[in-house]
Amino acid sequence: MNAIKENFTYKLTFIGGREALIEGHKGISQYGNNRIEIRIKGGLLVVSGEELFICEINDQEVYVKGDIREIKVEKSGIKG
Repeated sequence: MNAIKENFTYKLTFIGGREALIEGHKGISQYGNNRIEIRIKGGLLVVSGEELFICEINDQEVYVKGDIREIKVEKSGIKG
C-alpha cells in the first residue's frame, strides 16, 4: 500500500457560503465583524462578509462562520 503524503501550505474548505475551515494557518492578523485576515505562508487569506466570527481556532485550524461574501489571498513579500 502506498502512503499519501499531503504537501500544502494551507488548505481551505468552503461550505455553503456560511462556513470556512482553514488548515495550516500561521495566526490571525486582523479580526473584525466584516473582515478576518488569516496569516498563511507567503501572505494573507482574507475572509470578507458580515457577522463573521471565529468559532474555533487551534494550532492547525481556524473555523470561521458568518455571511461569507469573499475569500481571497493577498500575497506578500514576507516568507514564512
